[in-house]
Amino acid sequence: MDFVANYHAFKETLVAFAGDSHALMHVHAGLAIYVLFQVIWGTRRGSVPGLVCVALFEIFNEICDRAFYGSWRVGDTLGDIATTMFWPVVLVAVSRFRRWQWNARQANLESLWRQMLVR
Repeated sequence: MDFVANYHAFKETLVAFAGDSHALMHVHAGLAIYVLFQVIWGTRRGSVPGLVCVALFEIFNEICDRAFYGSWRVGDTLGDIATTMFWPVVLVAVSRFRRWQWNARQANLESLWRQMLVR
C-alpha cells in the first residue's frame, strides 16, 4: 500500500474513533497543530509562524486528498481549508488586535507621564 492510501486510512480511523464529522476533525486538527507549534517552539500567543504551520499541514492534507481521489474536489477542499484555518486565524487576529490596543495604551500613558514631568 502506498503512503497516500495509508494516510487516508489513518484519517478515516481517526474520524471513526472520535465519532465526529470530517469538518469537526478539521477544526480539531487546526487547533491542535497551532497549539502544538506554539508549545514546541515557545512562540507567543497569536504567532503567525504557528498559523503558517497550520496552513502547510492543510495544504499537505489537501494534496494527499487530491492524490487519493484522483482529482480536485473544489467544494470539499475549500470547506476543509476554511474549517481548518478559521480558529487559528481568529486567535492570531484577536491577539494582534489586543497587542495593538496594549501598545496604544502604553503610548498614551507614556505621553501623560511626559506631560506631567514637564509641568
